[in-house]
Amino acid sequence: MSKKWIEILGNIVFWLLSGWVVLTHFSIQPVQGRLLLFPFYGRTLTPDETDLFMRSSIVTTKLFVILLIAMLLFYANFINIFVLDRSKKYGKIFLRSLILLVVAIASFHVFQNHYPHFQKPVVNSFLSGGILFFYFTVSCAYSFSKIWILADTQNQKLEMEKTQAELNLLRSQLHPHFLFNVLNNLLSMVNQKENPALAKAFERLSGLLRYVVVDSAHEKIPIWKEIEFIRNFAELHALRFEKEELDFQLEVLGTNDKQLIEPAIFIPFIENAFKYGLEPEKNSKIVVVFDLTDGATITFRCINQIHETMQQLKGSGLGIESSKKRLNLVYPHRHHLSIQQNGDFEVLLEIYPTRGGQVKF
Repeated sequence: MSKKWIEILGNIVFWLLSGWVVLTHFSIQPVQGRLLLFPFYGRTLTPDETDLFMRSSIVTTKLFVILLIAMLLFYANFINIFVLDRSKKYGKIFLRSLILLVVAIASFHVFQNHYPHFQKPVVNSFLSGGILFFYFTVSCAYSFSKIWILADTQNQKLEMEKTQAELNLLRSQLHPHFLFNVLNNLLSMVNQKENPALAKAFERLSGLLRYVVVDSAHEKIPIWKEIEFIRNFAELHALRFEKEELDFQLEVLGTNDKQLIEPAIFIPFIENAFKYGLEPEKNSKIVVVFDLTDGATITFRCINQIHETMQQLKGSGLGIESSKKRLNLVYPHRHHLSIQQNGDFEVLLEIYPTRGGQVKF
């Protein structure tokens, strides 16, 4: 049996048991009256001891209505806490939950006073409010426990993916120092005066390799290293084209370039721009903008043209889909990704690296 069905079954059992307790224990009402009783233990019972206790059908009906209201309150509060707002804005969550509780209590009193047939016997406010408050408390505990379990599951998943990524990285490194040495040897063999472009290409390639092998092994890196990698990446790709065929613009706004960021978080979008936004013998333009003016926000924008022949290429889209999953794991509720295709292909990604930052819509 799946976890989902176990949870549904647990909810059903909870309501059946708690509903049975409420209906059987709180529907008994005292009825004043005298009974002709035989002597009991050598004495006759006084009138105060001859009260009858009977189960009231009207009270039972009212308790059933309270249970229905409690059920609506329970799941409305669950939706408020778990579904609608998991961005840790506890003030708004508390206010909405309090409003739901007040509305639930008021709803029963309106029902009890609106129908004359059900006015007596009266279920006092302490009992009805207590029952509703009990289910409200259980709903809060249930919602926050699910949030905690979900966060713990996501953290475990992230740790597993990081471990697998580190393993894949170790497998792909293939003695990086050896590769660095080979590149340096090749660079020393190139005559920089006769072939400066090739020498520069080797330098860029060495920088890319150093980033992939060394820098990306860290949990977080300064944003300026990511920007430098993108610059080297673009210049290597530009070697395949004539100057007039590719117009690559990289603009950095602001000076907060020491913010820490997840390594290679922007790379898939850059790769996508070079894969689908360039076409030989045609003028192509790629614009990348980093807005670092706000010390608590990193805004990334990438715009590239879409050529007709490149539109016919159908990629798997795994790179961008993987980036979306990675963003959800690393920056949950702390990023906003917008991808638009209207003449040009535009990616807008806002990241709030610090824990205090929240996505604002």
